[in-house]
Formats: sequence, C-alpha cells, structure tokens
Amino acid sequence: MTTEDGGAERVRRIVRARDGHELGVSTFEPEGKTRGVAVIVPAFAVPASFYAAFGSWLAGHGIRAVTFDYRGFASSSGGRHLRDVDADLLAWAGDAADVVGWAAERADGVPVTYVGHSLGSQILGLGRHDVVDRALFVAGGNPHVEISRSRMAWAAPFAFRVLLPAVIRSYGYYPGKRVRFMGNVPAGVMRQWMRWALHPEYLLGEVPHAADAYAEVEMPIVSLHMTDDELVSQGTTEAMERWYSGAELTHREVTPAELGGDRVGHLGFFKPTLAPGWDRVVLPAIATTP
Repeated sequence: MTTEDGGAERVRRIVRARDGHELGVSTFEPEGKTRGVAVIVPAFAVPASFYAAFGSWLAGHGIRAVTFDYRGFASSSGGRHLRDVDADLLAWAGDAADVVGWAAERADGVPVTYVGHSLGSQILGLGRHDVVDRALFVAGGNPHVEISRSRMAWAAPFAFRVLLPAVIRSYGYYPGKRVRFMGNVPAGVMRQWMRWALHPEYLLGEVPHAADAYAEVEMPIVSLHMTDDELVSQGTTEAMERWYSGAELTHREVTPAELGGDRVGHLGFFKPTLAPGWDRVVLPAIATTP
C-alpha cells in the first residue's frame, strides 16, 4: 500500500528475514533523483512510525529512507501478542542485517548509510556492514557503563537477575511500560539485554567473536551524543565507540540549541520540531552521489 507522508511517497512493504519471518518495512521515496539510501535502525522498543517524519525529510533531500520494525514488534508483530513471540536481541540484530541487505540490493548504485538510534548503534557490528558506505549513530552507548555509574548500580544485579525475570515469568513478556523501565518487548529480548547490561563489555562479553567483528567495521562513522541525554552520558557513548576500532569515527556532542530546540534527550532527536537542525547535523553524515 502506498500513502503520502509529509509530501514524500511512503511505500509499505513486507520483507522476509533469512528465517522467513515477515518484517514490516516502509520506504520514503524521493520525488526526483535518488542520491542515496538511508536505513534507519530503531532504538529498543521504539516503533518504526516514530521515524516517519525523519524519513520523509530525508526523501525531500533526495535520499530514500527505509524504516522497519523488529520481529514481534509493531508492524512486524504478525498480529501476535508479545507473549507469543520467540525472539532475542540477536534475532533483532539479524532483522536489521536482513533489511540493510535488502535495501542495499535495491540501491541502484547509490551509496547506503546506516542510521542507528541507540540499540541500532550498538548492533551494526553484528550485521551487513559490508554493504554500507557510512554510518550515523544517534544516542548510542554501552548501557553497562551508565548503569554502573548511576544510582541503579547497587540495585541492577538484583533487579536484572531476580525482580524483572519474575515480572517476565508472570506476564509472559516484558511489560516495560507498566514497570516504567524501557518499553514492552518479547521476554527473550529483555532477558538477553539484562545479561548484556551486567557485563562491562555488554554484548561483546557474551557473543563469540563479536569484538573481532566490530573491529572489522571500516567506514566513516559519525556518532552523536546529546548533551542533555537523560539515559546516555558522554562516557557511555565513548565506551561503545571503542568497539568500532577499525572505523574512521567522529564523536560529536550535540546541544539542544544547535538543533533549534530547548530539549532533545534520548529520544527527541528524530522529532519533527527539531527538523531545522537536521540540515547541519545529519546531511553532512549521509553518503550521497554528487
């Protein structure tokens, strides 16, 4: 089905992951010549619809934007309740890799940019970085670093090993909105995230050969840290950036004033009210043809 979204043509599609799971994908098509492709890889428990305004804006600049939902979530739920979804973060990383590969196959020779928001920034090393020309990270970080330095440090081991697993057993999924910590996701996703978050190297501490895979990412990366991010500190972002040791990585601190707003935080970067700042911050990081 095709609709109009903010002046850009939005095309809704179904893309099959490597294991046959159907993923809800939307592309935002430029009216004229396509100069590049940008795949927007979502944050934890954030639906693809959240990025629609950003996708439409990219299309207005000649860049085909691709958004998607991870399996079992939003447009990729297949009509199932979260308690009936068998998925973990590695499956979600596989979904991102499959959508990136799908988008690259249809790029018609124009460069591809990986735009990772939070979790999306963390999982590039597990995916199809071989078909990506550049990456833009927004609010990415190593959660363990932030947790270990926050007021949660003393409570996290008990919460992640005892309290929240009990909540998951009771509900059959993770009711993040109800407990007011993150969002609603399948049980396996949250269980794996909690294990990773308790390790100093996060996913690199559990996934075999992950450190080598991340070191093999060789491309220009711009990593943005919002100075008013309530969840991710500069140190947390820099800890994640060190995983990408083979990349040409530029760390950038972004203030609300630079984006033309009073508040950005962890999720606000993609809100349309901050669109005036995207020209300065986003466009230089997107790979395009002349």
